[in-house]
Amino acid sequence: MRLSGNDGTTVSNALSVVASANPVCGTAPTVSATSTGSWTPDAGFIGGDDPANAIQLTVDLDGISPLWGSWLPAGTLSFGATATAAALPLELMVVYDASPSWSESAAMDARDAFVGLIDALGPTVSPEDTAGFVAVHSRYATVMDGVTSIATLFDQSTLTTAWNDRILGSRAGSNGTIDDGTNCTVHTGGSLDDFSSPAGGCYPDMPRVYSDEFGLHPGRGLRSALEQFQTSGSTGTVFVVIYLTDTPFSASSIPANAGDARAADGYTETRFVQVDAVAAPTDLATVLTETVNDADAIGTQGGHLWVLTFNTSDGAFDALPQGLGWREEVASSADLPTAMTQILAALPVGVVE
Repeated sequence: MRLSGNDGTTVSNALSVVASANPVCGTAPTVSATSTGSWTPDAGFIGGDDPANAIQLTVDLDGISPLWGSWLPAGTLSFGATATAAALPLELMVVYDASPSWSESAAMDARDAFVGLIDALGPTVSPEDTAGFVAVHSRYATVMDGVTSIATLFDQSTLTTAWNDRILGSRAGSNGTIDDGTNCTVHTGGSLDDFSSPAGGCYPDMPRVYSDEFGLHPGRGLRSALEQFQTSGSTGTVFVVIYLTDTPFSASSIPANAGDARAADGYTETRFVQVDAVAAPTDLATVLTETVNDADAIGTQGGHLWVLTFNTSDGAFDALPQGLGWREEVASSADLPTAMTQILAALPVGVVE
């Protein structure tokens, strides 16, 4: 449903194939009427093509000859029924490894894939659909967009326009055009953490990354995503978290001094909600344990986690609960659009009335 959108012909043809493959007493049902439209728990089904998150169909079964049909005046039976199936309301949270280990070109591919995901959802959105964005690096998780509506084209455009500036965590340095595929030139020496020129560093619209902020704690981002879901008050929605990283777990240990340069600079992030793990774990085992616990909490809340990683040796991710999701190894950032399509295809559809 999420992939077919408002293409009623595609949906109708698919339903006819399913019906013909399920005969009753040797007779195949026929789909006599289909209608695309929008469905919500409050309003029910409303016909229309833009957007269309639901399909209503009528199935007829004529001329059934049961074994006891000779007892019937006509000798046969006919049935008909109407039902509505809908793409269930979605709350999507993207958790993005914004550490500077990415090349700019690969980070741009990731950005474009996420923007493309929102664009692809457009034809099938419901009034309850939302999306959000959490950037994670070192011991910090930054909620750049909380639970944000994507129910209209205007909502989607507003969000994707903001996401177009989501490249990498900003190091102190210069970058010319921020999305030309050329990597940031980081300052050296005494200017290693000087974000004054250019102001905000290489990617000024992203959270700052100071020189001592190495490593990565995926659980910090997963926990922030879950907290956004818990505070949204959403009910009856499908909660999906997509975590994208190019950082192997073996590089996830966080140095004990992470955050010292930020404190010395007197900088506090005020543009976004930034979760600072003051007691940052430093060892890999602790990072893994806490990340698994945070992922378990998403599963406990009925959420579904997809992990997209470029690191084929990251067996540590196999310990994470998956729900509908899975740990997907992508060979390169160019494969991300295919992975996003697979996620869309896996989103559940329910018979709602």
